[in-house]
Amino acid sequence: IFSAGMRGKKIDLWDGGHRVPCFIRWPTGGFRSAGDMAGLTGVQDLLPTLLDLAGVKAPASAKFDGISLASVLRGKSEPPADRALVVQFSRMDHPVPEQGDACVLWQRWRLIQDKELYDLAADPGQERNVFADHPDIVARLRAHYAQWWSGVAPRLNEPQRVVIGHDAEPLTQLSPCDWRDAFLD
Repeated sequence: IFSAGMRGKKIDLWDGGHRVPCFIRWPTGGFRSAGDMAGLTGVQDLLPTLLDLAGVKAPASAKFDGISLASVLRGKSEPPADRALVVQFSRMDHPVPEQGDACVLWQRWRLIQDKELYDLAADPGQERNVFADHPDIVARLRAHYAQWWSGVAPRLNEPQRVVIGHDAEPLTQLSPCDWRDAFLD
């Protein structure tokens, strides 16, 4: 796995474990010139962005974790500069996400498992833990994570419906995230 010099591998909490490129191409979509976008974005931004680009209004009851980046793609704005995101997922050895087993991203900072802090501007390889040197940054990222966790925790282990067998999708491939182990019930 090529991690472009970033620390970590797939499903690690360092940037090399979750940071991936995303390319969106639509020749007639009125997009800005091709190139990197500044700011934090995540997979949760894809659905609201695609709905916005397609001119589809989401149901009033829809609640998205992400934001639409349509205006960013069209060169009319930049992603929010002060945005913080959380990366947390179950892993093969820990099938149920545990509180604190996360990476909180904000600007150039990464707080990992509430015990490691990295400044990507000074240390893109995430080699020097500066946790003790920046208590204000740690406090800010901890507060963001606590608020985020309180929103996801109540539904964390709620089974999600997986549709298998539909004319529009004749082949269904399940990942380990789609399975519900007996020990969870």
